Amino acid sequence: MSVEASAIALHHTRTTNPTTKLVLTGIANHDGDGGSWPSIATLAKYALCSERTAQRAVKELVALGEIAVVTQAGGTRDWRSDRRPNLYRFLLKCPPNCDRSTSHNLIEQPAAEELPPPTDGVTPMSPRRIERGDAHVTPLIEWGDTGDVHGVTPVTERGDTAMSPKPSLEPSMEGDAGARASRPSGSPPKPPKPPKPPKDTRTRLDRCTRHQHDIDAPPCGACADANRGAQAAAQARHRAADLERSRSARAAAQALQAAIDACQLCDDRGQRGRAICNHDPEQVERDARRAAELRAALNHRKAS
Repeated sequence: MSVEASAIALHHTRTTNPTTKLVLTGIANHDGDGGSWPSIATLAKYALCSERTAQRAVKELVALGEIAVVTQAGGTRDWRSDRRPNLYRFLLKCPPNCDRSTSHNLIEQPAAEELPPPTDGVTPMSPRRIERGDAHVTPLIEWGDTGDVHGVTPVTERGDTAMSPKPSLEPSMEGDAGARASRPSGSPPKPPKPPKPPKDTRTRLDRCTRHQHDIDAPPCGACADANRGAQAAAQARHRAADLERSRSARAAAQALQAAIDACQLCDDRGQRGRAICNHDPEQVERDARRAAELRAALNHRKAS
C-alpha cells in the first residue's frame, strides 16, 4: 500500500470522472516497488462499477499518461506466465507548483509582467521619459549606453547604420584569465569528471530491440513478450539437461547390471565377499601371484 501515491492520485489527477478517479486511487493503493497488479474485478469493486466500466477507466488513464499497463507482467515468479495479471505502473507525479505537503496544495505563480510592444526601428530601454530628444527613441540611462548619443544609433558617413563587429571564432584568452582570477588563490582545481562506464553491447534475450541497452527500461509490452520467451527457452534448456542426465544415468545402470550378470565372481548385487567386484576374471590369479612373491620375499629376508 502506497499512501503517497494515493494522495497524489486524489489531488493531482486530470480526470473529471469520479469513477476513473476511484480506479486510479485503487491502483495507487496497491502500488509498490514492483508496481501493482489488482484485477479488474478488484478495481470495479473499489469504484462501485461494472468490470467493463473499470476497463474503460483504465484506458482513459493510459490516454492521460497517468498509468502504464504491461500485459501479463504482474504477480510473482511462482505464477504461471499465462495466468499472470496485468502490471500497472503509476506514472502520475506532483506538478512543479505543488508544495509537497500532506495536503498537496498548489502555489499560485505570479504572472509575468507584460512588456510594451517594440516601436518601428527602435527598442524602448526605459519606461521613463527624458526631457531632451525624441520620446520615441531609446532614452539614455545613467549607468551607461554603448556609445549612443541621446539614445540614437550613430550613422556612418555614407548613411549606413554602424554594425557591431562579428564575434571571433578563436578561443578567448581573457575568459580563461578571468576564470583563473575569479578562483581564490590556493584553492585546488576542480577534479575532472569521471569517464562514463562502457556501454553494455551484449544482446539481452529478455528485452526488445528498442530497449536492449537501457539501464532502466520503461514499461514495454514487447519487452514483456521477450522476457516470457527467454524464460520459456531457459526452462526448455533445463528440461533437456535433466533428460540428458537421466538418460546417462539409465545407460550407466544398464551397463553395470550387464557386467554383473556376465561376471561369475560376484553375487547379484555386484559384491565379491565384502568388497565390490571389478568383474575381472584374471584378478584372482594376479592376487595369488602377488601373495606368493610377498611370502618369498619375507622368507628370504628371514633366512638372511
